[in-house]
Amino acid sequence: MKAGFSSLENALTYAYAWEYINGSWWAFDENGYAKTGWLRDEAFGGWFYMDPERGMQTGWVLIDGVWYYFHPVSDGRRGIMYAGQKTPDGYYVDEKGAWDGKEK
Repeated sequence: MKAGFSSLENALTYAYAWEYINGSWWAFDENGYAKTGWLRDEAFGGWFYMDPERGMQTGWVLIDGVWYYFHPVSDGRRGIMYAGQKTPDGYYVDEKGAWDGKEK
């Protein structure tokens, strides 16, 4: 198992209230608290990573020593982690979303 993935497996999995604040997307739980770290939003069908200072992450992000890629385009899938596929720049990420460390 890759470093940091256990926190992904333990993340809550339900729909969140999303808000765009000061140029960043933030997810809020049913009590109005901003979520940080890994979260799965069933409404969007994907994993997201929420930085406590910058909100939803996009593009390549290093989390606990592992590189992940999050959809960067605002097309209804922004911020969803890529898994089991090549990223737009040609790198492969495994079924858990981790870059395999190999060149293109």
